[in-house]
Formats: sequence, structure tokens, C-alpha cells
Amino acid sequence: MEAISIYILKSAGLLSLFYLVYILLLKNDTSFQLNRKFLILGIIAAFIVPAAVFTKTIRVESQELAAENFIITEGFTGEISILPQEEPLNGWQIAGFIYFLGLSFFLIRFGFQLISLLNIIRNQPKLKEAGITILHTEEAIPPFSFFKYIILNPKLHSPQELEIILQHEKIHAAQNHSADVLLANLTTAVLWFNPLVWFYRKNILQNLEFIADKETIAKNISRKRYQETLLKVCLAN
Repeated sequence: MEAISIYILKSAGLLSLFYLVYILLLKNDTSFQLNRKFLILGIIAAFIVPAAVFTKTIRVESQELAAENFIITEGFTGEISILPQEEPLNGWQIAGFIYFLGLSFFLIRFGFQLISLLNIIRNQPKLKEAGITILHTEEAIPPFSFFKYIILNPKLHSPQELEIILQHEKIHAAQNHSADVLLANLTTAVLWFNPLVWFYRKNILQNLEFIADKETIAKNISRKRYQETLLKVCLAN
């Protein structure tokens, strides 16, 4: 238990270091694709580096035990029984129990969210367009993408707004931003006790939106129309 606890604490500390570097040096940089790679690298490094085990071999010369070091008592016929003693709970065990309790809660919650999302995808009519599947739902939910699926309610938006929304979500789908989102959510589940991991997740999601915004505007879409559409979606949420 102690080894696992130390590994988790090292992972949390390393991820916190990446977060501080990002906030101090990269957050205000508009190289959003580079920021994306840095944030993902931080998660990968946080779980791989602490697992590296460095060993050092120490040779110890064995010495034969001399017979005179032992005292043999003759005529002793009694039996000696050693009763196992239960070790009391230490701080590492208590911390580990609390950690796994929180981990179970967040993993179960994440599982239910994923199942709910998959049910929405499975139960909606599908329209394929250039390798991306567009699903029209009757639910009053904001538009979103999940890998190669785009889910939206066309009744909540005008044709002009739908055009902009689809351009935005297609960038998310084409660049597999959902993989980053899943990785970020799993990281918060594993390192839930570290407050900085939640800010790390927020910055990952925010940076993905910056990427989609920048590349959508680059497709000769009116900035004013784009801002108005985003504002309407945000107010609806």
C-alpha cells in the first residue's frame, strides 16, 4: 500500500509541475496545437516517470557463522508456539483506503456519463457526411462531438448557426479531441485529491476550444456571426 501511495503522490506532484509550467509560460501563447501536445505530454509523463524503478546492486560478503556463537541447551523438550500478531492500521493504509474510495466514486460516475453518452449516440437517427456521423436529437442539449460523431438539436438553431456549429464540431471530430477529453477525465478520477488536476483538465478543454475557434474562423466565417452563435449557445446552456 505504501508503494502505491508514493507512486500516486509522485504522479500528482509531477502533473502539478507541468501545470505550473503551462500557466507561467504557455497559457497566453496562441500556439494552441503546441499547448495541446504539452498538456498531453504532462499526463503521460506523470504516470510513466514515477513508475521507473532505479536499482543499485550492493554486494555483501557472506560470513560463516561459527558454531561457538550458538549455545545448545540439552534436555529441553517443551514446545514453543509463536502467535501471529495483527499489525495496527498505519497512516498509509488509512490514506490508501480514502484514496480508493474517492477513485471508485469518480470512476463509477465517469462510467455512467459514458454509458449515457453512448445511449444518445445509439438511439438517434444518423446522417454520414465526409466520414463524420451527424446525429439529430430532440433533447435540449448543446451541440457536441464524440470522436467521429456530432450530436445537435437542429430545432434550436437557424441554418446559418448550424453551418457555423458544424464547422466548429467537425474540427473537434477530425482532430480526435475526444481522446484528450477522455484522458483528462480519467486523470482527474485517478488524481482526484489534487486540486490542480481539476484546473489542468479545465485548461485542456479550454485549449481544445481555442483550437476549434481559431480554425473555424480561418474558414472565412464572419467573426461577428461566429461570436453571436457562440454567445447564443452559451446562453442556452
